Amino acid sequence: MTLMLVFSDTHGDITLSEKVIARFPEASHIVHLGDFTRDARLLETRHPDKTFLTVSGNCDYEGDSDKFPNERIVKVENKRLLIAHGHRYGVKSGYDRLFRKAEKEQIDLVLCGHTHVSADITLNGRHIFNPGSLTLPGGGDAPTYGLVEIGRGLIETRIMEERP
Repeated sequence: MTLMLVFSDTHGDITLSEKVIARFPEASHIVHLGDFTRDARLLETRHPDKTFLTVSGNCDYEGDSDKFPNERIVKVENKRLLIAHGHRYGVKSGYDRLFRKAEKEQIDLVLCGHTHVSADITLNGRHIFNPGSLTLPGGGDAPTYGLVEIGRGLIETRIMEERP
């Protein structure tokens, strides 16, 4: 069983991210979906016991694309995950391009951000999960992050609210 914390669009403020990490010590993975990768880098130095999966977003210009690519496909507990910020797929206009990519690449779960608005959508057996933003939530939402649990052949996702 793998428990993952999923953050996106922290934009220079990791205060709530730190609070969430402290609340879930059993989480073995931290996924940061970009905007700002330097926040992910700082969290990684503070939590070396965690596995970090980070991608760059449209506000990341630090030039370390080897460490933080635009997207990555990883396997966790025999499930294929696509991790991407989302801006290159036009997610602010919808998730159609990501659903097509997931179908083509046989992806079980897509993790993306960029919109600052949480979403948890399944279509034709493909699952897209956007945790929203802890720092700059959009659409009048509360600050949000994601919990993903993978094991026993299942993927469970939850959008969690966090109050400052």
